[in-house]
Order: sequence, then structure tokens, then C-alpha cells
Amino acid sequence: PGLPELEWAASEEVVTRFAPNPNGYMHVGHCRAAITSAEFAKKYNGKFILRFDDTDPKIKKPIPNADKAFKEDLKWLGYEPDQIVFASDRFDRYYDYMKRLLETEKAYVCTCNNEQFKRWKKEKKACPCRDVQATEQLQRFEKMLKHQYKEGQAVLRIKTDLQHSDPSVRDWWAAKIVDKPTYARVKKRVVFPSYNFASAIDDHELGVTLIIRSQQHAQNATKQQFLYDYFGWQYPHVMNTGVVM
Repeated sequence: PGLPELEWAASEEVVTRFAPNPNGYMHVGHCRAAITSAEFAKKYNGKFILRFDDTDPKIKKPIPNADKAFKEDLKWLGYEPDQIVFASDRFDRYYDYMKRLLETEKAYVCTCNNEQFKRWKKEKKACPCRDVQATEQLQRFEKMLKHQYKEGQAVLRIKTDLQHSDPSVRDWWAAKIVDKPTYARVKKRVVFPSYNFASAIDDHELGVTLIIRSQQHAQNATKQQFLYDYFGWQYPHVMNTGVVM
């Protein structure tokens, strides 16, 4: 049947992105996301971006020469991205946006015990850090950047809806501290953005207008919408797909 028509494409450029975490080589799920994204961009003479989500230096540490491997596999599939972006190159941009959110009291640095925070979240209550004034929040964030807080001692959180039916949406984390990152591209960093934060910022700055993601990640849009509302941005169009088994 081919690709479905995008009614909005008549008035907006179609810009898609394939955003793998390069902690392994391309697999079937990657291929479907890449092909679908590239084909939509091709169909509407738009733009196809390859964005490496390489911001997890420990649990999902990127493999060596991942960018070369992914580019070769995309070429084998018949595609060449119009732009290649590494999230690891954009930490300073993320920090700027984090500070803006702290200044406008849309985010806060939480120094609470993680187990205690989970209990408050489950009870739909705010932790004491949530209402600390912006000036002190910014001071706390500077301490994060200077590594005066250590791993597990401070987390940047986005203020959301504490009554939301999905606990994962309630004040989701935007940045955390990693004491000894082992990924070469980010060895000098200690404050690492979450996937939902980095990808939301990049989608806006890169002009992405169509996000294609599997159904299991559909709640990402709910979380990221808070950021888009806070900054006055329009969220991209989203197409959710089934899970590849």
C-alpha cells in the first residue's frame, strides 16, 4: 500500500530523524525506523537526519566506530542522511536550556534520597526541593556541573503534573551526574541529559517535523510536551508503530 499521505506536508517541510543509541550494531528495529523515516523524507523532498543518541556512557556505552558502522548500513539500505548529529557534541546547548528552565521555575535540582522521592511521587506529593527558589536552584545546578555533587546525590527534574495517572510522567528526570564516564566523547562531562530531554531539545533545534517511534515509547511525547509548552514550541507530528519482535 505504500506510505500514508501526510496532509500537513502541504504547508510544512517533512524533516525526519533516525536516532539510534549506538551501543550496538543496526538491527531489524533500527532498519524499520530508518527506512520509514528516510522514505517519508524522500517522498516529500524533505530532510533525513541521523542523530546519534550517545549520552549514556555506562549502561549503554556506544561501541567503537559506531557512526561509521551505521552510515555503512544505511548506505547498504540505499540511504544517505542529509545531516549527522551527535548528542554528545551538544551538552552545552542542553545545559543552557536547563538553566532557562531553572530560572523560570519550570525545573528543579532534587537532592532527596531516591527511595524517599519514589514514595512521594507514588503518593502524588511534591518533594521539598520542588519549591526551593530559582536562585538556589541555579546554585545547585552549578554544583552539579562542577562535580561538587557526586553520582546519585542530585538530579535535575522537570516540573510536570504530580497528579498525572502515569507515575513516570510526574516530575521526570532531565539530567543526572555520572562520576566516571567511560565513553571517550564525553569523558570531561559529569552532568548527563536524559534521552527525553536531549531528544526533545534536538528535535526542535534541528527542525524535525515528523517523529516515527514504536508504540512502547509513545509516552515520550507526553513527557516532552511539558518542555515544548514551557518554551512555547510546537511539538512535531508523531507516528507510532508496533513493536518489532
